[in-house]
Amino acid sequence: MITVEPLGYFGTSNSLLRHAEEIRNLVNADPVRYEEELKDYLASCPMIVPWMEVTDDVLGNAFAVPGGSALLSDGCWVWRFDLVDYLATYHISLPDRFVSHCVERSFLPPDLSDVQFAELQAHLFHAGW
Repeated sequence: MITVEPLGYFGTSNSLLRHAEEIRNLVNADPVRYEEELKDYLASCPMIVPWMEVTDDVLGNAFAVPGGSALLSDGCWVWRFDLVDYLATYHISLPDRFVSHCVERSFLPPDLSDVQFAELQAHLFHAGW
């Protein structure tokens, strides 16, 4: 059985608007440790569930992201496509466990087989993500 962990408020394709205040509490004035590597990792992992809507920045209208609620995954964690923009713009803090996971992987995205990809996609669709 596949299990993936949602990456905080960004681990679902649902609207972020209802979590805007909680997300605002994750904002940092300066870049977080490994920010460039994390942005590359988050953007380079496979898009498992594509969505075509444009998402707007819920914190300050600094950006809009085509397909922003699409879900990406490394097979262990799942997150929204627009997370990269929140990290780049607001230097948001990510869970320590996720950062450690990325460091352990040397920030290298996975090479999912077609079977792994299909199983992960089916899991996310059936779980209502």
